[in-house]
Amino acid sequence: MNKYYLHFSFFSFLFLPFSIFCQIPAVRFDSVLVYQGTDTLKNAWAGGINSALFSEIDLNQDGIKDLFVFEKDGANARTFINNGSEYIYAPEYEPLFPEISLFAFLADYNCDGKEDIFAFAPGLGGMAVYKNISTLSGGLDFTMVTPILNADYNSGVFNLYVAATDIPALTDMDGDGDMDILAWSTGATTVNYFKNLSMETKGNCDTLLFQLADACWGKFLETAGNPVSFPYNCKGPVSNPIQGTGCACPANLLAINIDGDSDKDLVLGRLNYKNMVLLNNGGDAFTASITSQDISFPSNTTPAGILFPSGFYIDVNNDNVKDLIVGTNSQSGTENFTSVWLYTNSGTNNSPVFNFQKKNFLQETMIDLGSGCNPVFFDYNADGLLDIIAGNYGYFNPVSGRYEGKLALFENTGTSVKPEFKLADRDFSKISSDTITALYPAFGDLDGDGDDDMIIGEYDGGLFLYQNTGGPGNPVNFQLIAPKYKNIDVGHFASPQIIDLNRDGLNDLIVGEQDGTINYFQNTGTPTNPDFSSIPTITKLGGIDVEIPCCTGYSTAFVFDSIPGTYSLLVGSQRGTIYYFTNMEGNLNGNFTLSDSIVTGNLRVSISMADINGDGKNEIAVGSYPGGMQILKSDFAVTEKSNITADGEMKIFPNPSAGIFLVQFSRHSDIIVFNVFGETIFRQSENKGSGDLTTIDLGSQPKGIYFLEGHYKEKVIMRKVVKL
Repeated sequence: MNKYYLHFSFFSFLFLPFSIFCQIPAVRFDSVLVYQGTDTLKNAWAGGINSALFSEIDLNQDGIKDLFVFEKDGANARTFINNGSEYIYAPEYEPLFPEISLFAFLADYNCDGKEDIFAFAPGLGGMAVYKNISTLSGGLDFTMVTPILNADYNSGVFNLYVAATDIPALTDMDGDGDMDILAWSTGATTVNYFKNLSMETKGNCDTLLFQLADACWGKFLETAGNPVSFPYNCKGPVSNPIQGTGCACPANLLAINIDGDSDKDLVLGRLNYKNMVLLNNGGDAFTASITSQDISFPSNTTPAGILFPSGFYIDVNNDNVKDLIVGTNSQSGTENFTSVWLYTNSGTNNSPVFNFQKKNFLQETMIDLGSGCNPVFFDYNADGLLDIIAGNYGYFNPVSGRYEGKLALFENTGTSVKPEFKLADRDFSKISSDTITALYPAFGDLDGDGDDDMIIGEYDGGLFLYQNTGGPGNPVNFQLIAPKYKNIDVGHFASPQIIDLNRDGLNDLIVGEQDGTINYFQNTGTPTNPDFSSIPTITKLGGIDVEIPCCTGYSTAFVFDSIPGTYSLLVGSQRGTIYYFTNMEGNLNGNFTLSDSIVTGNLRVSISMADINGDGKNEIAVGSYPGGMQILKSDFAVTEKSNITADGEMKIFPNPSAGIFLVQFSRHSDIIVFNVFGETIFRQSENKGSGDLTTIDLGSQPKGIYFLEGHYKEKVIMRKVVKL
């Protein structure tokens, strides 16, 4: 188990007017094995990849370059140790990186052999720089050099502009030993060449001293068409970025030496295009001139074919020759399941020969459900072990151009004390045929037949009801019986949970949504015939709103008994924080108390909780938008499920049972049991003290559903029991 403790955040928000006073310890549970076919997923809990940037860095100071992955969907760091033959997820290094948004590139600017961080500078249109000051004794460490990297534009010193949507080239362009930068001009269609003057002025490369040397590097123009235009008659002094008549579209730059000469060529990946363009530099290291282009790079093998491609030059297979990783810089409308293409290099660093290997580098080693992952613990096959059923936003289909929502089944093939999961089905119950996206499953008995039915929340804010015809104690068999169930519509991204929230014996619905609030739908029907209004009973349950300033929150909710008879609530959010609320009992119309929060470092997190290893503590499954999940060990103790009203308490166990049920009351009560036909089959006048047990023997009755009524004065408490 990776002993990586999550960061606890203790703060209050204007939109969350609650007090904070306690703490939620949580630790990753990465030792749980996950299989796909006969293979073990080495990095099962790494979190999935959608749109990622890749860099080399020595994380553990062993002299071997490891891998840093910046996932744009969530703006979080992923760290992988290179053990000589494969990359192994090592989340313990992630908290050692500074907080980063939008992009992060690693490059060694001061020639000390340690990669430094060039990260987006929010609100400034450029890059902040952090120096790598790691040591063998002190471990991985960074210090900020500048909050914004500047350059001399010859007409004044300004921030060295890099758009949030672009990838610059950070490399030594002129061969003098210090790192230069290629980046697109502000609002222009040409490339700026910022020469580093550190060697010229200081005699070393330890200074970030940039000057705009060429506002039209390579003498080419980015046009609206697929190829670029060259030669381009660049006019004006270098201090003025050229305003051409081209596209001015976001684009990614990779500067490498393709043909073994003395200069760098340029590989270009552009927005709205799937191909990469190689621009051959026919000039030299000092004066670049694009003389030819290849619009199907790398053309000697399977060319790149992913929207808005971005290239990264990294030695992946430890042969001291850099290979090519091609990802996507797009965060929508592109492949999200096969979005990391790997090309090994059988040539040299300055004259590479790329060979296509796979489209799912790293992704093949982890749980990755495309975009979105909404896991729920649920025993689908009634074997007594909790499995995981996870919905996703969808796998992007490049042929149809749409996302295909599916449920994934992770069957628990371990034991009650050592869970293991096998990815048994990526399209469980063939939900994809219903053509819905943003699937969020919830389970509970809504028709009183003793087995759990399934409700799926979806993108348009509605709910789909799937009836379980498998029967009590049998594997599930879900059948769609009510699309747009009860005409419930919460806007977008409905995230339901089935729970008896008001403890009246009927399962209710709570539903999170895109705007960050939680809706409560009270069940006003009967155990066998539920009834929900299309209008929420409460539209802002607990006064909760996890929306970030303009404009979404993506709330997901999980209610549980924190102590016997006392509900608490975990709420996932867009920002990746899980909020812990208390003060729910008898306060459904009031404001709940925000007691703590866990910062997961992910995007759009969803949550489910259960004890999967029999240690008496609940584990938390956390899904996120890049398509992966993690499991956290928590300090929330498992509590005996209790059924409490304001006027009495009643516990029934075991339930289901082969015939013998033990009933415990906190108050004197009469007990009546009747079958689904309303016939009374058991009655007993109960006059024992609080806490005493009453034995109910239904051994002579047929298997099925029965209803138990507890009568206290004028109050009636009804509970369902299942005889197996």
